[in-house]
Amino acid sequence: AAEAISKVDPLDGHNARATIYSRKEDHDLAEKEYIEMAKLNDRYLITLATFYQGRQEYDKAFTTFEESWAKIEENYAALYQIGKTSALSGERTDRGIESLTLYMQEGRAQNLPSHAAAKSRLGMIYEKMGQTTKAKSLYQEALKNDPEMSIASDGLKRIRKKSD
Repeated sequence: AAEAISKVDPLDGHNARATIYSRKEDHDLAEKEYIEMAKLNDRYLITLATFYQGRQEYDKAFTTFEESWAKIEENYAALYQIGKTSALSGERTDRGIESLTLYMQEGRAQNLPSHAAAKSRLGMIYEKMGQTTKAKSLYQEALKNDPEMSIASDGLKRIRKKSD
């Protein structure tokens, strides 16, 4: 089926194969398909970077999100994801803070994470840096904006456990 799709639309064919390989947990072949998609259209750099992020290949994720940010004007999804990658990995914290701060200053397009989500990710970064007071404040701000923000409520629970 993926080959038939490729004849009609090469991008969709790569995407179909990447999905199949991912489900089969053949990550090397899935990565190759995502790379081919990104070569055909820069917008798919973010798909490739998200693949790396999900695999906890944070160096590749950072590099690819940064490339996406550089190539596509006002690509706030990539900017948010740079911050999220920092929050998940505890790496490149200065860049993560800078990215999420800029993301919140510039506003956001529809269908992108909320400012509450960005504040939650900032809280995660500060928590990993050992700055629990700052992290707690950000988690609380996020919950004021979105009482259902589980990233923030989970963060507050972790901080409370550490201080008990």
